[in-house]
Amino acid sequence: MVITPRNFRSNNFDARLASRDDYWLSVIHSVCGITHELFGSLLTSVPCEMTFNDLRDACRRFSKQEVTTPVNIHSIVARSCSRRIAGVDTLIPESSDWSRPLPGKTVKKQVFDSSRCTDLSLGLNSSGLTRKKADGDLTKPHIFSYRLQLLRVLHEVWLEDTNHENFNVEMVFKKLWKCGLLSTGVVFRFCAGPRKSDQIFMTLVAGPYAITALQMDFLDFQDDEHALTLLALDRARVVEIPLTDISELEVAVTQPIALAGCRRLGWKMQGDWMTISTFVAYHGIYGIKSGLLYALCSDLHLRGHQKLDHKRRAELFMKHVGCPQDHISSVLESLPEKVPRKRCKDLG
Repeated sequence: MVITPRNFRSNNFDARLASRDDYWLSVIHSVCGITHELFGSLLTSVPCEMTFNDLRDACRRFSKQEVTTPVNIHSIVARSCSRRIAGVDTLIPESSDWSRPLPGKTVKKQVFDSSRCTDLSLGLNSSGLTRKKADGDLTKPHIFSYRLQLLRVLHEVWLEDTNHENFNVEMVFKKLWKCGLLSTGVVFRFCAGPRKSDQIFMTLVAGPYAITALQMDFLDFQDDEHALTLLALDRARVVEIPLTDISELEVAVTQPIALAGCRRLGWKMQGDWMTISTFVAYHGIYGIKSGLLYALCSDLHLRGHQKLDHKRRAELFMKHVGCPQDHISSVLESLPEKVPRKRCKDLG
C-alpha cells in the first residue's frame, strides 16, 4: 500500500497533533534512516556505509602513503561514529587503555580504495541474489517470503485436519498450485466442502501457495442491483486461504464503482457465479502460464494434452469447458505461436 496524504485524511490524521508527538516523530525518523540517542534506524546499513565512506575519504587525503596503522583506522571510525550518531555507545579512554603496546601490523591503503577493490573482494559475493533463486545461504527476499507463507499454510492445514497421524504434507503441497488460478480483483466463496459459507472474499494476491484475500460485505444497492463493498476499517481482515480442491470454490468477476450514498468504493458483480474452470476459460486464459495450464488439464484428466504446446492445449481446454467457437478463435489469435528451436545441424 502506498501512503499518500489522501490515505492520512481518510483516517482522520491531524498533522498538527502528530508534529508534537514524540513517538510519531521517532517512527518517521527511523523509517527515514535518521538516528538518535533514544532510538535506532530501520535503515541499519546507513551508519555503516557512512563510516566506510569516511574511511575512504581519509585514505584519499593521504594517498601518498601506502600503509596506515590500526590506530589511525580506529581513530577515523571513532570520530565517524561520534559525528554520524550511529547508535553506538561512546567510551571515554582511560590511562590503562594505553599501557599495552600495539603491534606494528599495518593495513594496506588499497583496502579502502574504491577504484581498485570490488564488492567481491570487500565482502560476500551477492551474485546469487540476481542470477539464482538460492545460492547457499543467500535467497531472494520474495522467495524467502513465499517459503514462510508455505510454512504457515501447511501448519494451518495440519491444525484443521483431525487425523494428524496420517497427514500427508507432501500431498497437500502438490495441490497448492491451484491457488494461482485466480487473479487480483476476483471475488470468490466456498460453495461446497467443510468450509461452505456465504462469506465472500476478494483476491489480493493469487498464489503461489495461498490466496491472500480480503473479507467483503454483501450490500443491497440501488435499482435492485448488488455491490460488494469493503468491511469497516475496524473489522477489515486480510486472510491467507489455501486451496486444494477447485470444486469447492466459485468465483465472480467484478467492476469497481463509487457508492455515493456512503462515500465508499465498491465492486459490482458482472455476471453470475462460475466455476474456476469456467473463469480460466473465459477470463484467465489470456495470461495463464503454460505450467499452470498443464497442471489444470492434468487435474481435469484431459487426454492427449501432454503432447500439445501451450496454444493447442488452451484450445483443448476451452473446448472441454464448452466455450463458443468465436471466443476460442479470438483467444488463439492473441496467443503467440511456439517458435521451434534451431538444431545444431541447421546452424551448420
